[in-house]
Amino acid sequence: SSGINAEYGVLETNKIERFLEGGIKTVAGTEHDLDVIIYATGFDLIGSVNAFEIKGKGGKILSEDHGTAPRGFYSMTHHLAPNYFTMGGPGTVIGHNSVVFMGECMMSYILGALEEILERGAKSVCLKESSMLEYVNWTQTTMRNKVFEGVKFCNSWYRNEDGINWTFWPTHLASFWWNTRKFDSNNYDFAY
Repeated sequence: SSGINAEYGVLETNKIERFLEGGIKTVAGTEHDLDVIIYATGFDLIGSVNAFEIKGKGGKILSEDHGTAPRGFYSMTHHLAPNYFTMGGPGTVIGHNSVVFMGECMMSYILGALEEILERGAKSVCLKESSMLEYVNWTQTTMRNKVFEGVKFCNSWYRNEDGINWTFWPTHLASFWWNTRKFDSNNYDFAY
């Protein structure tokens, strides 16, 4: 048996009160020691990205940086959050293929990052702000004049009140695979 059906798996439906060093504590008072947390929130896009407070470098709060247009480098990392990797972050939605494939690409990239951290003997890794800004500019430029970008084409849930589509991957999945096929340490700062 695997996953939540396994002896070691837990499906917790209570709200998380807080994260502990080795797991979570629910609002019901239950504490779970965990190696991995899969946080599945449903269809509230801003709520799912900002579901809990993440304090990053200098005590900055990620949700404050996100505002109404969250961003993540290839949906996985953020320049304010060392050692932070997520799957299904900003820019993961697609309307033309399989998000499962994107998940496989993300997992491969994250594993590459973890291998690099271990090989270097680093204590932390953090995305460079310049890499984030370049990436966000590329995604918004690439999204222009696509069906999911402007009100002239389509107005729906994936755009915020300012008309910014921060949810969709802006091009084909081969490009996502190509750009995430290996962890590119040039986009990151390592601390030892």
